[in-house]
Amino acid sequence: MPEEIPDKKMIVEENFQKKLGLTMALIATIFSIIGWAAGKYSSIQSGAEQKIAYMHDWYNAKGIKQSLAEGQRDLLKALMESGTISGDKIVTLQQNLEATHANIARYKKEKTEMTLGSKAVGKDNWVQEVDGKLGLIEGTKELDLKAASLAPALDRFQMSYLFFQLSLFAGSVSLMSNSLKMKRILCWILIILGAIGTGLASHAWISAKAVEGPLLQGVLDCFRIR
Repeated sequence: MPEEIPDKKMIVEENFQKKLGLTMALIATIFSIIGWAAGKYSSIQSGAEQKIAYMHDWYNAKGIKQSLAEGQRDLLKALMESGTISGDKIVTLQQNLEATHANIARYKKEKTEMTLGSKAVGKDNWVQEVDGKLGLIEGTKELDLKAASLAPALDRFQMSYLFFQLSLFAGSVSLMSNSLKMKRILCWILIILGAIGTGLASHAWISAKAVEGPLLQGVLDCFRIR
């Protein structure tokens, strides 16, 4: 009988070690999946910020064209008002002036649509095409807002990392401990911290998923502008 007690204790410890190892493997797997998801949304946010910078450059290009057109308008007005242009040339100048006014108005509308987005400016003010279609522009303000919406989710992903790492650390210490009681305490710490990390990561994933679709569409639209 005395020999059976150590055997039973050893069997209990071995079974516990197996369960502990499986629990750690499960948490490590969840941690890996969460790391992949966080990396994905971090890349989306970085890509969006690059596309927003591209949109700002595009906006500045429109501003330069508008400034050139305004200079041309002022020159045409000065020529017409100087009285040095003969009557047969006035008609041509007037036509050029009207075309210049139209270009200036179009540039202003394009800049507004690129800033606010097609939905904000309304159908009557759609002038920028995407794949030959109007009304598909997501403005820089919209993209800025959506990119910023990913920041809290990414912060929660980072916080979940801490709990996962502490959880796995507790599991590692439990494996090295010689006391079954301490092993069990550390195992519960492992499970609790892992559960907190999973909860934070799940919340972050749901929040990021809600932003992902519209944000990706806006990013793609930046490259399809004609």
